[in-house]
Amino acid sequence: SNIHVKLDVSLKEFYCGSRKQVNYNRQVVGFDGRTIKTESTCVDVFIRPGMLASQELTFKGQGNE
Repeated sequence: SNIHVKLDVSLKEFYCGSRKQVNYNRQVVGFDGRTIKTESTCVDVFIRPGMLASQELTFKGQGNE
């Protein structure tokens, strides 16, 4: 499934552009198909100059299983 993470970005980062790393925890099904493990995931987000504050970025398949 998809995941939504709130990211704090400054006005300077919106104007000049930047790269941020987002860390979040997600639930993953174990090898046996019954147990659920929590793993930490890190995703690089590139803030392009001129992006809007209300813009949403979706990473397909990066959410909970």
